[in-house]
Amino acid sequence: MAKLIEGSYGDALFELALEQNELDSVAEQVELLAQAFAENPELLKLLNHPKISKEEKISVIVPLYNVEKYVSRCIDSILGQTYSELEIILIDDGSSDATAQICQEYVKKDQRISYFYQNNAGPDYARKKGIEEAGGALLMFVDADDCLPEDTLMNLCEKARKTDADMVAGNVALYYDGKTKDYTTKHPDSKENCTGEDFLYQVVRHGSFTTMVYGYLYRRSFIEQHNLRFEPGILHEDELWTPIALTKAKRVASISNTTYLYRQHGASIMSASKAERRIASIEVVVRKLEEFMESDGMGDNTKEAISHRIGILKRITSNLKRN
Repeated sequence: MAKLIEGSYGDALFELALEQNELDSVAEQVELLAQAFAENPELLKLLNHPKISKEEKISVIVPLYNVEKYVSRCIDSILGQTYSELEIILIDDGSSDATAQICQEYVKKDQRISYFYQNNAGPDYARKKGIEEAGGALLMFVDADDCLPEDTLMNLCEKARKTDADMVAGNVALYYDGKTKDYTTKHPDSKENCTGEDFLYQVVRHGSFTTMVYGYLYRRSFIEQHNLRFEPGILHEDELWTPIALTKAKRVASISNTTYLYRQHGASIMSASKAERRIASIEVVVRKLEEFMESDGMGDNTKEAISHRIGILKRITSNLKRN
């Protein structure tokens, strides 16, 4: 029987047979599979298809805080993905509305959904908890008032598989009342990988830099290797996370597809935050980026790109202070 089918798939069947003492029946199944593969080699491709491969599970991390109006649409957009090998990790950051009840109903309906509650600590701690609970080889972050086009995970995962990239960038579109209005980025479909530093320099140079964490798919091994975590207790933590992550990435790819729909409304964190906290948070980001620029081995182009972003952040704080 060992000659009929080799490799990890055959090994797994033998292990199952030993556990269940059903060698005869499993042997028959292996023989049938071997015959089917011999007659139709195309079937072998299914073993590596992203919908089937357990190694390419995507963990979608969704921080929650008083989002009862939006969370159902967000979760539905993830469950409706054409890519099914996923898990949804819902981290409730102390919601006081019906968010918890809505999420718990979803947990009952789909075993791929996990729900965790924590006392209010901010989206940075919620995302950190999500990373810790994630079981997938790939990670994506989604804000609970936003949603995903149905082919987002499939397109990002296929690019990650083809390029072995640490990060894959997609395009973010703004939408109002369910209708797409404008795009925040216009990345091309990259033909070849580039380093994260080269990618950062090019997107800053062309004005297409996506600072938001949800603009990318990440390899979890990359995040863990560099111990990437969000700065606690501040707003605009993406402004710090993304340049650092890109700088550390050995391989970055991009696709031209829209991969994220960002809802713009008056209750968003950017619109409702008080100016004083925004100013203090941006000043922390600027200081941390300036410290990071002193890293050994950072290229001149990377320093130029980060300096450009620092200049933008400083202008934002100046305008906030004047107003």
